[in-house]
This record gives sequence, C-alpha cells and structure tokens, in this order.
Amino acid sequence: TNAVDEKERQLAELREDYDRVLEEVADLHRKLDSLSVPSGAVSADEHSRIVAALEEQNTSLKRKLMDVTTKSQDLIQDLEESEDERD
Repeated sequence: TNAVDEKERQLAELREDYDRVLEEVADLHRKLDSLSVPSGAVSADEHSRIVAALEEQNTSLKRKLMDVTTKSQDLIQDLEESEDERD
C-alpha cells in the first residue's frame, strides 16, 4: 500500500510536469506565431537565429513531453499491476 501511494504521488507529479510542459509548448508556439516584426527592425540573420532558437526549444520541449508521457504510462501500468495483485 505504501508503494501504491508512492506511485500515485509520482503519477500526480508527472501530470503536473506534463501540464507545465504543454503550457511551455503553447507559449513557444505563441512566440513563433507572433514573430512578425516590422521590416528593418530585425535583420534577416537575427530573425533566422531567433526562429532557430525557438525551434530548438520546441524540439527540446517535445522530448520532455515524450519523456513525461512515457514515465506516466509506466507508472499507470505499475499501479494497475499493484491493484490487480491486491485483488
């Protein structure tokens, strides 16, 4: 039962991480979408660097999201197995 409680706590933490990463991804997409600046305000090279940095951040966040999802699925499976053993 202590193990099940611990796994449920870990799952709750992972859900919070998942929600936080989703919000970061949404924020990043808003930044990418609002990247239209007046011509001449930012050089083409600077604009390209900004876009590349945001795309790299997006890739990193997607990896985090996949990692959190995988951990969450593993914990859910462990919880289900623990519940089956109790029954």
